[in-house]
Amino acid sequence: MIESDEEQGRDLSRLVVSRAGRLVTTGDAHEPYHVVGPGGEIVEPVSAFLRDLLASPEQAALWAENRDGSSGVILHYRVPVNMFDRLSGMTFPDANSAYLALVYSMRSGGSMHAYDYVEGPLLGNPADFLAGKEPITFGNQISFHTQTAIDRLSGYLLP
Repeated sequence: MIESDEEQGRDLSRLVVSRAGRLVTTGDAHEPYHVVGPGGEIVEPVSAFLRDLLASPEQAALWAENRDGSSGVILHYRVPVNMFDRLSGMTFPDANSAYLALVYSMRSGGSMHAYDYVEGPLLGNPADFLAGKEPITFGNQISFHTQTAIDRLSGYLLP
């Protein structure tokens, strides 16, 4: 997690959330909630966000284990923003065509780019996107791709 002095406290007092849908439990420990619309249909971008927004380290570990079959490990970092000044990166403020081309190449086994990190929206439907459907993107993520980035991050790992 990257925190600047300004980002440490976020004011949500003006956040407006539509009340057209509802949160339902799924009974699945790996995907415990869905948001459904007024007709009962799953609102996939929000449900995808909830899959990635895990409330506890135990749940995150369970999700990681389910995702790749290994025991999940949760690492916490406190990284100063200026650390990124020493890395080569690409930031996409939205899911523009360059972002989608990079994501498609990386998800389909294309050649590796040269960036230490890439920041941009999350892709909520990778399998569908690779099959030619419209991408569902939301939120923001930072992914690290080189040993240089890992070496720089390691100094900020919290105990």
